[in-house]
Amino acid sequence: LFNLDIKLINSKKLSAETLDSYNDLSLLKEWMNERFSHRNQNMIPLFSDQIESTLNKYKTKHLIYTGVYESPPNSYYFLTLYDLKSGEIKFSDYKESRNISKSESYRLIKNNIEFIKK
Repeated sequence: LFNLDIKLINSKKLSAETLDSYNDLSLLKEWMNERFSHRNQNMIPLFSDQIESTLNKYKTKHLIYTGVYESPPNSYYFLTLYDLKSGEIKFSDYKESRNISKSESYRLIKNNIEFIKK
């Protein structure tokens, strides 16, 4: 996908065999929640010491978190690229619309990832 080595951790597709992935996802979400709650401050979030093994496991120091939330009549799209080692937000995009379709969401994600790759 996008000519990148991507490991997708999807909470809707986890099973007993993927318990480690679920634990990794929980840790990453806690890390992101802490980081996002202090987004205007330069800080290293809680759990950063525990993130080290996750970085090694997935052979990366970056995390992209993306999604679409719907609160009728509006839809909200977001994508954030985190540097897990430094705690920095390297890239962020947010869009609000009356309705964001799945194809529009995919186009926004694709455009952002292509931009990030440059």
